[in-house]
Amino acid sequence: MLKIGSLELPSPFVQAPMAGFSNDAWRRILLKFGGVGLLASEMMHARGSLEMERRRKTLHGRLFGLPSREKNGGEKNSFENPFRAAGIPLSVQIWDNQPEPLAEFAEKLVLEYDIQVIDMNFGCPAPDVVQKARCGSWLLQFPERIAELAEAVVQAVHRASSALGLPAPIPVTAKMRLGLSSESMTYASVAQALESAGVSAVTVHGRTTRQMYSGKADWEKIAEIKSLLHVPVIGNGDIRSAFQANEALRKWGVDGVMIGRAALNEPWLFRDAFALYSGADDSELLKRPAAEFQKRLLLEHFDVLLEQHEETEAVMLMRKFAPCYGVGLPNARQFRVHVTRTRTAAEFRQAIEEYFPRDNPEAS
Repeated sequence: MLKIGSLELPSPFVQAPMAGFSNDAWRRILLKFGGVGLLASEMMHARGSLEMERRRKTLHGRLFGLPSREKNGGEKNSFENPFRAAGIPLSVQIWDNQPEPLAEFAEKLVLEYDIQVIDMNFGCPAPDVVQKARCGSWLLQFPERIAELAEAVVQAVHRASSALGLPAPIPVTAKMRLGLSSESMTYASVAQALESAGVSAVTVHGRTTRQMYSGKADWEKIAEIKSLLHVPVIGNGDIRSAFQANEALRKWGVDGVMIGRAALNEPWLFRDAFALYSGADDSELLKRPAAEFQKRLLLEHFDVLLEQHEETEAVMLMRKFAPCYGVGLPNARQFRVHVTRTRTAAEFRQAIEEYFPRDNPEAS
């Protein structure tokens, strides 16, 4: 089984951090099905998050729902940790290009939140992160800089872990791509720099920054990175089914597989991948549930968001997810157009009723 530092994961299949999607409500939906070895937050900018708290006296919204450690005197945060209770660890991903704020933010997260992994992002290809902020996968051009950033975070997390009296340091991991472009393949030197800096695992998306999400992920290069490192390597890219996830483990020799967007359409994908990994056959896998099941799951997801956010914000967040639940509907395109125009909870629920089949009253 996949082990990151002293942390043994319950499954080798891990959730990808996805901007706009990897929030608390989504993690709870994945928890419902199981099979996932590590849950993740959306990535957070270190300086932006620290400055938001200093100036506005508010936390970054992406920290919402993260379970807090006990306050002084034993006072607890209102959020319990259902993930720890289920035995599924939680990772928070951070990004920046300056070691000081990265280290400060990582230390703060460990001291204040009941999380089990700190992950650094060197793989995001988004133009705002790469071209404007000179962060994410932009940094792949500078292995020595990446080593400096990683070392600062590892040391900060070790300090915080020691201050909490933890039996072992919380592991620090990193996500990367193959390089900025096909002419700048720096994956070998970057991966080795990360290991030398003390990270406990490396996740590799098998594309370059320039590729974004086009073309095919190069798993041969992911396997090459695996052959260079002693720490676990998690492969990522083009995993769209439980079968592909298991084949990646067998064929490429990686220690784990990260699954991203495919799970938005099929949140039971982790459950099926782990079932196959554990020896189940095809007949034991979940077929795509009927539309009325997906409708109930969508509404359950929406109810969680309404409990945690103001109505307008909950609707805005759910408009991103709703089309994923509508995959397979005969009128999926019309549903997507309609639901993304809703503004209130009533309008959102009306759209669901209009496009999804009504519950079968005879169904148990």
